[in-house]
Amino acid sequence: MWIKEPSYPLQPSSDSRLNFLYQNDKFYIMDNHLAASWCWLQQIDTQKSYNLYHIDKHYDLLENKPTVKTQIIDTGFDLSNCSIDDYLGLSQILNNGDKVPLFRYDNYLVNLQIVYESIFNLKFFTTHRDGVNKEGFLDPENGDFEKEDFEIVRELGDDIKSKNSNKWIVNLDLDYFFLDDDDAYYQHLSDRYIKEICKNINDSIEHISVITIALSPECCGGWDKSYRIARMIANYFNLDFKLKI
Repeated sequence: MWIKEPSYPLQPSSDSRLNFLYQNDKFYIMDNHLAASWCWLQQIDTQKSYNLYHIDKHYDLLENKPTVKTQIIDTGFDLSNCSIDDYLGLSQILNNGDKVPLFRYDNYLVNLQIVYESIFNLKFFTTHRDGVNKEGFLDPENGDFEKEDFEIVRELGDDIKSKNSNKWIVNLDLDYFFLDDDDAYYQHLSDRYIKEICKNINDSIEHISVITIALSPECCGGWDKSYRIARMIANYFNLDFKLKI
C-alpha cells in the first residue's frame, strides 16, 4: 500500500524530498532514505535494542544534535507516534536563515539514535566509504563491523541468524550497486549478486523486524536504473510495488 502516493512526473529526490513511500508488511520502499527511521519506528519497540545492517554507498551518519534536541527532545515531540507528514514537517534553520527539513538522506541514523540512545545494538555496515562517518557510531569493541561486498553476499543471512538474539533492521540503498565515472553511473554488481542478497534476506526473514529500501535515483544514474533494480527486488519478494517511469 502507499503511505505516501507518488505524484507524476516524479521530481528529483535530492537531499530532502520524499516522492513516495510504499509498505507491504515489514518491507518499506521509498525514493529517499530520509524516511527510513520513520519506517523503523512503525515496526519496532523503542524500549528495545535492534541490530542494524546498513547496505549503502554512503555512511548516512551526518549529525544534527543541537537541532534534534531543540525540535524533538525539548518539545516532547513523539517521534514514534507521528504521521509521515509530521515527520517530514520537522525542520531546522541554517546559518543563512533558510528553513530546511530536519531529516535528510544523510542524517536520519544519527538523528534517531540521539532520540533513542539505545536503539541500535550490533551495527554492520557495508558501504563505498562515502560521506561522513561519525566517530564512535561504529564501535569495534561492541562487535560492530564494516564488511566488503564479497563478504555480505556470503554472510548476510548467517550474520542475521547467528550473531545474537536481537531482531534486525535491514537498511538497503540501491546506490550501493552502482558506481559513477564523471557522473556516468553504471551497475557494478550483477543482477545475480542482487538476487543473492535477496535470498540472504529471505532466508533470515524471521529474525528481521523491518526492511527499508531506498531507490536514490540521482545516485544510480536516474529513475530508470534504480527502478529496474527495485522491481527485481519487489518481484523476488512478491511485492506489488510499481511506478510510472
